[in-house]
Amino acid sequence: MITAIIGHVGRNAVFLAADTRRRSHAAGGGISQVTKLHLWSDELLIAQGGAGSLATDRVLQALAAMQPKPLSAKDVIAGINQLAPAIMTQARAAWAAKSMSMPPTHLVLASVDVSAGLGLIQSIDLNTNIVLSVSNQLNQPYMAGSNTPDVTNVVSQHYALQTSSETVRWDVMVRDSVADLEILHPQDIGLPVDVAKLSYDQNKKRFHATKRTMTSKDPYWPRYRFKVGLGA
Repeated sequence: MITAIIGHVGRNAVFLAADTRRRSHAAGGGISQVTKLHLWSDELLIAQGGAGSLATDRVLQALAAMQPKPLSAKDVIAGINQLAPAIMTQARAAWAAKSMSMPPTHLVLASVDVSAGLGLIQSIDLNTNIVLSVSNQLNQPYMAGSNTPDVTNVVSQHYALQTSSETVRWDVMVRDSVADLEILHPQDIGLPVDVAKLSYDQNKKRFHATKRTMTSKDPYWPRYRFKVGLGA
């Protein structure tokens, strides 16, 4: 199974998107539309990727049930360190029972580092709890999930087309990328695609997050535009 997760780090802002297609590993392997991108809180976006998606479902459910619910990236990572090992042990046993190895299983967190004035993307491997951070790539797309050459090539091509102008319309760029990936991998990636942006107003000291679901015909929204060279 392939998951397409695409992100972008900006100044006091971060963008994250995920496709909505999931193929079952059960006999028959049906396809369903699911939500892989979540407005977790006013200050955090979370996307789930990897073929072990049911394990990420369980981790997110356990995090949401914590009292108090962790809202920041720091607190969510602490919660994952506490909850994920037991969940992943059970998940690996379930895969082993089918004579299969547990595939890479990730959560991607998108937040704003207020002190640095930059967006921050963190990828967490739930098999190891290793956290990888991306905070300085102001003019490069971030790609995660099942990061195949097809995903990388298609997104890079559409990004290059967008950067010929002064701004990148990230919602349209992602929509068109996922549409092309659906042609290549119709069982694994497909529209609609969920896109979200989280920003921080330095003057009002306030976070703001928006999310939309895009089909092939949905128009671009200025909210998801980032200036080339400035990252915001």
